[in-house]
Amino acid sequence: MKRIWMGKLLVSAVMTVVTLIVLKMIDWMVHSFQPPDPDVLVIPFDPFFYLMYVALVMFLFALPISLVSDWLTQRAGKYRWLWSLLIHTGAAALLWFWLGWRFRQSVQWVVTLPTLLELLVKSVFSLPTLLALIYWILDEWWKRSSTKK
Repeated sequence: MKRIWMGKLLVSAVMTVVTLIVLKMIDWMVHSFQPPDPDVLVIPFDPFFYLMYVALVMFLFALPISLVSDWLTQRAGKYRWLWSLLIHTGAAALLWFWLGWRFRQSVQWVVTLPTLLELLVKSVFSLPTLLALIYWILDEWWKRSSTKK
C-alpha cells in the first residue's frame, strides 16, 4: 500500500513539472509567432506563480481522481485500463466543461444546442484532457513497473 501511495505522489509531482513545461511551451509559441505590440502589457511567464495553481490541481483533483479510478476499476478485469483511462480523461473533460459553463454564464451566454455541443467538444479536446491522458500513462506505467518487482 505504501508503494501505491508513493507512486501516486511521484506521478502527481512529475505531472506538476510536465504541466509547467507544457504551459511554458504554449507561452513561448504564443509570443514567438506574434510581433510585439507596444500597447499590450505582456506579463512574463512565472513558473512559481503557475506552480501554486498547478500543484493544487494535481494534488487536490488529479490525485483523488486517480485513487477513485483505482478503487472503481479494481474488479474490472481485462479492460481495467480502458475504464481507468475513461475515468481520468472524463474527469478532466467534465472539469473543463464545468469551468467553461461557469465562465459563459458570467457573460450572459445563450444556451443553444450548437453552443452546448461546441463547449462539449472543446472540453473533450482540451489541454487538461491531454494532461490527464499523460497522467494516466505515467500512472499505468508505475503500476506495471511496481507489480513486476
